[in-house]
Amino acid sequence: MAHHTFNSILHCISFLLLLRPPPSSSSTAIQHGEAESLLRWKSTLAGGGHGASSPLTTWSRAPSSSSACSSWHGVTCDAAGHVTELNLPGAGLHGELGALDLAAFPALAKLNLRRNNITAATDGVVAANVSTRSSNLTYLDLSDNAFAGHILDALPSSPATLQQLSYLNLSSNGLYGPIPRSLSAMGKMTVFDVSRNRLNGSSIPSELFTNWVELTQFRVQKNSITGSIPPAICNATKLKYLRLNKNELTGEIPAEIGRLGSLQALELSDNFLTGPIPNSVGNLTDLLVMVLFSNGFTGLIPQEIFNLTALRTIDVATNRLEGEVPASISSLRNLTGLDLSNNRFSGAIPSDLRSRQFLTIVLANNSFSGEFPLTFCQLDSLEILDLSNNHLHGEIPSCLWHLQDLVFMDLSYNSFSGEAPMSAYPNSSLESVHLANNNLTGGYPMVLKGCKWIIILDLGGNHFSGTIPSWIGTCNPLLRFLILRSNVFNGSIPKELSQLSHLQLLDLALNNLVGSIPRSFGNFTSMIQPKTELNLPWKVQHRILDGHVDYIYTDRIGINWKRQNHTFEGTVALMAGIDLSSNYLSNEIPSELCNLESMRFLNLSRNHLSGIIPKEIGNLKILESLDFSWNELSSSIPSSISNLMSLSSLNLSNNHLSGEIPSGYQLRTLADPSIYSNNFGLCGFPLNIVCSDGSNSTSALIGGNTDSQELEILSCQVDHLQKKIMQKICCISTAIQHGEAESLLRWKSTLAGGGHGASSPLTTWSPAPSSSSACSSWHGVTCDAAGHVTELNLPGAGLHGELGALDLAAFPALAKLNLRRNNMITTTGAVIPAANVSTTSSNLTYLDLSENTFSGNILDALPWSPAMLQELSYLNLSSNGLYGPIPRSFSAMGKMRVFDVSGNKLDGAIPSELFTNWAGLTQFRVQNNSITGCIPLTIGNATKLQHLRLFKNEFTGVIPVEIGRLASLQTMYLSRNFLTGPIPHSVGNLTELEVIGLFSNDLSGVMPPEIFSLKALQIIDLGTNRLEGEVPAGISSLSSLYGIDLSNNRFSGTLPSDLGSRQFVSIAMANNRFTGEFPLAFCHQDSLEILDLSNNELHGGIPSCLWHLQYLVFIDLSYNVFSGDVPMSAYPNSSLESVHLANNNLTGGYPMALVGCKRLTILDLGGNHFSGTIPSWIGACNPLLRFFILRSNMFHGSIPWELSQLSHLQLLDLAMNNLVGSIPRSFANFTSMIQPKTEFNLPWKIRHRVLSGLVDYTYTDRIGINWKRQNHTFEGTVALMAGIDLSSNYLSKEIPPGLCNLEGVRFLNLSRNRLSGVIPEEIGNLKILESLDLSWNELSGSIPSNISELMSLSSLNLSNNHLSGEIPSGYQVRTLADPSIYSNNFGLCGFPLNIVCSNGSDSTSALTGGSKDNQEIAILSWFYSVLAGLVFGFWLWFGVLLLFKPWRFAFFLQVDHLQKKIM
Repeated sequence: MAHHTFNSILHCISFLLLLRPPPSSSSTAIQHGEAESLLRWKSTLAGGGHGASSPLTTWSRAPSSSSACSSWHGVTCDAAGHVTELNLPGAGLHGELGALDLAAFPALAKLNLRRNNITAATDGVVAANVSTRSSNLTYLDLSDNAFAGHILDALPSSPATLQQLSYLNLSSNGLYGPIPRSLSAMGKMTVFDVSRNRLNGSSIPSELFTNWVELTQFRVQKNSITGSIPPAICNATKLKYLRLNKNELTGEIPAEIGRLGSLQALELSDNFLTGPIPNSVGNLTDLLVMVLFSNGFTGLIPQEIFNLTALRTIDVATNRLEGEVPASISSLRNLTGLDLSNNRFSGAIPSDLRSRQFLTIVLANNSFSGEFPLTFCQLDSLEILDLSNNHLHGEIPSCLWHLQDLVFMDLSYNSFSGEAPMSAYPNSSLESVHLANNNLTGGYPMVLKGCKWIIILDLGGNHFSGTIPSWIGTCNPLLRFLILRSNVFNGSIPKELSQLSHLQLLDLALNNLVGSIPRSFGNFTSMIQPKTELNLPWKVQHRILDGHVDYIYTDRIGINWKRQNHTFEGTVALMAGIDLSSNYLSNEIPSELCNLESMRFLNLSRNHLSGIIPKEIGNLKILESLDFSWNELSSSIPSSISNLMSLSSLNLSNNHLSGEIPSGYQLRTLADPSIYSNNFGLCGFPLNIVCSDGSNSTSALIGGNTDSQELEILSCQVDHLQKKIMQKICCISTAIQHGEAESLLRWKSTLAGGGHGASSPLTTWSPAPSSSSACSSWHGVTCDAAGHVTELNLPGAGLHGELGALDLAAFPALAKLNLRRNNMITTTGAVIPAANVSTTSSNLTYLDLSENTFSGNILDALPWSPAMLQELSYLNLSSNGLYGPIPRSFSAMGKMRVFDVSGNKLDGAIPSELFTNWAGLTQFRVQNNSITGCIPLTIGNATKLQHLRLFKNEFTGVIPVEIGRLASLQTMYLSRNFLTGPIPHSVGNLTELEVIGLFSNDLSGVMPPEIFSLKALQIIDLGTNRLEGEVPAGISSLSSLYGIDLSNNRFSGTLPSDLGSRQFVSIAMANNRFTGEFPLAFCHQDSLEILDLSNNELHGGIPSCLWHLQYLVFIDLSYNVFSGDVPMSAYPNSSLESVHLANNNLTGGYPMALVGCKRLTILDLGGNHFSGTIPSWIGACNPLLRFFILRSNMFHGSIPWELSQLSHLQLLDLAMNNLVGSIPRSFANFTSMIQPKTEFNLPWKIRHRVLSGLVDYTYTDRIGINWKRQNHTFEGTVALMAGIDLSSNYLSKEIPPGLCNLEGVRFLNLSRNRLSGVIPEEIGNLKILESLDLSWNELSGSIPSNISELMSLSSLNLSNNHLSGEIPSGYQVRTLADPSIYSNNFGLCGFPLNIVCSNGSDSTSALTGGSKDNQEIAILSWFYSVLAGLVFGFWLWFGVLLLFKPWRFAFFLQVDHLQKKIM
C-alpha cells in the first residue's frame, strides 16, 4: 500500500513537470546535422571524449537542450544554429582530423585545435569529407599536433577553396616537403606560421609574397628550407614579423628587403647567408629587432643601421663582420641588447652608449682593444656583459661592481691586470663571474664576499695568491662551479668549502696548496646524485624578456676534461667533478670522496698523496675520467675499480702500486700500458709482465702464449754464459777499488728492484769471487786505470729506491751518472745524508736523472750543491715531480752546455744569471712546467744556443728583441704560453733557424717579412694567435720549408700561389679569412700529406688535380663556400685516410673520386647539397671507414644494407636527408660498435728528420657531432665516440632489435621518422648509452622496463609517439625529470608526468630502495589490510543492526525520511 502511494506521487510530479513551460534561454540550438557530425567525430577520438574531466563531456545527444551552443564546450554558433567556431586548444584530443566531416559546417569560420594529438588520416586528411565549394574558414590553427606528411595533407581542403583564410598556423608538427606554390591562392593571408616542422625544398615560392599583399607575419623558422630569400618579398609591404631563422637558406639578403617599411622583427639567424648586410636595411624605420647571428655575413656594419632609432635588439654574432663599431651607435637610445660576438671587429669599444636601457652587451671573441669603457658603469639596467676573448687591458674598474642588476659578467681571455677592486656596494645579483686568463694579481677578490647569488666563479689562469678564504662556504652558498686553477694560491684547502651544498665542480689544480684533502668533501650534496640535462633546478641560461624578444644567453665553462681543455655550454650543468692536480697535497685520499657518485671526473694527479686507493672507488658508477698519477700511492689497485662501466680515461702511472691489475669488461678496453707505467710492482694486462702466481691476464684477449716465459729462460741462459766468459777474461780486467765496490753493493742491497732476480742487470754485481769485482764484469760500471769508477750507466734498469742511499762521496773520479728511466726517489728529509756528501768539488760532468719519481725542490735532486758542480756540462732532470723555481745558484755551474728540466712542476721566473754565466750553453729545455714571468733579456748572451724549448709554460710579456742575437739557434719552441705583442723583426737574424714554433700564444700584428729570409727554415708553426694581414709573397723563397701552420689567426687575402718549396708535407691554414679560389699550385706538392684549409672564405670548384696527390693522408676543406660537383680523378688516391668537405655548397651525386680510397677512415660530407642515392659500393671500397657523416644533404632512396660490411664503423650520421624504407637489420653487424671504445686517438703523425734528430709532427683529427641535441667538435676524444644518427628522414617500419647488440654506442638518434612498432625489449643492453632520441615517430606499446638499466643515460626523448603504460622507474631514469621527454604520448602515466596510473602504483619505490619483490609484498599487504577492514566494518555496522532490533528500526526510518526529502 505504501509502495503504491509512493509511485502515485512520482507520477504526479512527472505530469506537473511536463506541464511546466520550458525555461527561457539565450542559447541557440545547434543544427541537428552539425551536432551529429560533432558527436560522430567525438566517438572516434581516443582521448578527450570520455572521462569525468574531459572537456567534451558536455557534448551529448540528450536531452535536446544540451544541444545549445552555450553548453557544448568550445562550440560557437550563429543565430541560425550553424557552428561558426570550434575552439578546443589543449583539450587532450587524440584522433584524426579526417574523421571530422568539415563539409557539414558551411558557416565555420574558426577552427582551433592547437596543442592536441591530432593526426592526418591514413590516406590523406580529408577524403569524402571535403567540400568542393569555397570555405568560409578565416582562422585555422592546427599547431602543436602530430600531423605528418606533406603540408597540403594538414589542410581541410585545397588552397583554392580557402580564399577567405587569413590566419594559418601549422607550426610544431612533423610536416615535410616544400612550401607549395598553390598556397598563394589564399590571397587574404595575414598570418602564416609553419615553423618547427621538417619542411625543405629549394626555395620559398616568390608567388606567396606577390599574392599575399596583406601579410603581416611570416614564420617559417626551424625547418630545413633551402635556396635564397626571394626578392619578391618586397611586395609584402605590410609585413611586420619575418622569421626565417634556423633553416638552410643561402645567398645574400636581397636589397629589396628595404621596402618592408612596416617591418618590426627581422630574424634570419642560423642559416648559410653570405655577403654584406645591405644598406637598404636603413629604410626599415619601424624595426625593433634585427637578429642575423650564425651566418656567413662579411664586410662592415652598414652605417644606415644606426639611423633606426626604434631598434631595441641587434644580434649579428657569429659572422665574419669586421672593422670598427661606428660611433653613431650612440644614436640608438632605445637599444636594450647588442651582440657582436664571434666576429672580426677591432678598434676600441664604443665609449658613448646613450641608451641607458641596456640589458645585454656581448662583444666576445673579437679584436677589440683599449681599456674597459667607464661609461659601461652608467648602464644601471645591465644584466649580461661579455667582453671575453679580446685585447682589452688595464684594470677592472671598481664601479663595475656597482651595477646592481648585473647577473652575468665575462671578462676572461684579455690582458686585464692589477688587483680585483673592492666595492662599497657589493653586487648581490651576480650569478656568473668569469675573470679567467688575464694578468690579475692580489689575493682572492674580497668583492665576491657580498655575491650571495653567485653560481659560477672562474678565476683560473691569473696570478692570484694568498690563501683560499674560508668564508666562501657561507658567503657564496649557491656556488656550483668554483674554478681557481693555474694561480699561485697557497696554504691548505679550507674544510669550510664543504658547506657549498650545491657545488658540483671544484677545480683548484696548478696552485701551491698543501696539507690533506678535507674529509668533509664527501658531504658535497650536489655531487652525490648524477646530473642530467633535464632535472636541474638551475639552468645555464640567462633569459631576458623586454617585450619584443626572448633573449637567452647560455653560460659556459672551460674544463680540463680527459687531459684536454674543453668548453661546455648547454651541457655544462651536467658536469660534476673535482680537480686538485698539480699541487703539494699529502696524506691519504679520503674514502669519503667515493660517496660522490655524481662525479664524471676525479683528478688528484701530481701531488704527494700516499696510502692506498680507497676500495670504495667502485661506487663512482658514472665516472668517466680518473687520474691518480704522479703520487706516492701504494698497495694494490682495488678490484672494485672494474665496476666503473663508464670509465674511458684512466691514469695510475708513477706511483708505488703493486699486485695484479684488476680485470673487467670496461678495464679491458683501456689497453694502453702507459696508464700503469712506473709502478714496478704491478703485473697483468695490459703490462707485459706475468704475475708471480702464473696468471696471465692477457690470455683472455689473445688466447695465451708462452713466448715471454721462453724469452725469460733464454735470458737466464745468456746471463749464465756471460758470467762464464767474464770469468775467463777477468785476468785482463781492472778491478774496482775495494771501497767503491762495497759502496755499490751496499746501495744495491737497499733497492727494491733491479738487484735481484735472474733477469736483473745488477746480478753481475757480486762480492765473490774477487775476480768478479772487475769493471768489465759489473753491468753499467766503467773504471779508469786505477780502478776508480768514472761512469755509472744504468738507464732503464728497473731500479726502485733512493739515490741518497748511494754514497757518492766514495767515488772521487765519477764523471758520468746516468740513472734515466728508473724509479728513483728522493730521501725523506734530504736527498743525500750528510755523511754521503763530499765537501770537495765534484768531477761530475754528466748527470741524467730524468724519468724517475723525484719530488720536492729542484735542489733536492742534485747530489752536490751547484757550487760544487762546476764541471757539470750536461744536466737532465726532466720528467720528474720537482717543483719550485729554478734556483739562481745554478748559474755557478759555469760549464753548462745541456740543461733539461722539462716535464716537472717548476714555477717562478727564469733567473737572468743563467744566460749570463752559461756562455757555452747549446740546449735549454724547460718545457712542460708552470714557469711564469718574462723571457729574460739576457738570453741574448747565450750566443751558442742551438735549441730553445720554453713551450707549455705560463710565460707572459713579449718575445725580446735580444733573441735575434742567437745566431746559432736551430729550433725555437715558445708555444703554449701567454706571450703577447708582435713577433720581433730581429728573428730575421737567426740564419741557422730550422724550426720556429710559436703556436697557442696571444701574438698580434703581421708576420715580419724578415722570417722569409731564413733559408734554412723547415717548419713554421704560428697557429692559434691573433696575427693578421696577408701572407707575404716572400714565402716562395723558403725552398727547404716542408711544414707551415697559420691556422686560428686572422690572416686575410688570397692563399699564396707560389710556395717555392716542392717538399711540403703539411699545410694548415684553417680558421682564418683567406679568400679566393683553391690555389692550383698546391697540386704540385707531390709530398703533401696534410692539407687543412677549413673555416675560410674560399670559393669556386675543388680541382680534380687535388686527388692526384698520392701521399695525401688528411684533407679538410670544410666550412668554406666551395661549389659544384666533386670531380672524378683518373688517379684515385689510395693514401687518403681523412676527408672533410662539410658545410660547403657542393652538389652532384656521391663523389665517385672516393671509390679508390681504400684506407679512408673518416669521411664528412655533411651540410652540402649532395643528392642521389647512397652507393652500395662504400662497404667494399672503403673497408676501413670509422666515421661516416652525410647529414644535411639531399640523399634519397633506401639505406644500402652493404654499409654493414664496414666492420670498423663506429659513427654513422645520415640525419636530415630524404631517405626512405626501413633500417637495415644487418646494421647489427657493425663489429666496431659492439665493444665500447676507449681513449685511443687517431692522430696523423708525420716523422721527418730535422737537425740531428727526429721531429714528430702530430696533427690531430676532429669531427663535428650532434651530441645531446647540440653540435660539438671532438678532437682527442673523437675515437671514443660511437653512435648512429638517422634522424629527420622518412624511414619506416620497426626499429631492428639487432641495433641493441651494439653495446659500444654512446648515442642513438632515430627521431623524426615514421618508425612504427615497439621499442625493442633489448634496449637495456646498451649499457654505456648516454643519449637516446626516438621522438616524433609512430612507436606504440609500452616503454621497456630495462631502459632503467641504462646507467649512463643523461639525455632521453620519447615524445610524440603512441606509447602507453607506466613509465619505468629506476635510479638513472628517475633523474630525467622533465615531463616533455614523454609528452604527446597520451597513453603514458607515472613519474615525471602528472598522470597517476590506473593501478594506483607509485613509481617512487625504486628510489626508496624497494625492489620488485618488495613492491609485490607491499601490494599484497595492502590488499589483506583492506580486506580485513571490510570484514571488520561489515560486522561492526550490519552485525549490530541484525542483532539489535530497535537500532534496526531507527536506521530504516532514517532511510525512508531521506528518500522522501530526495523525492
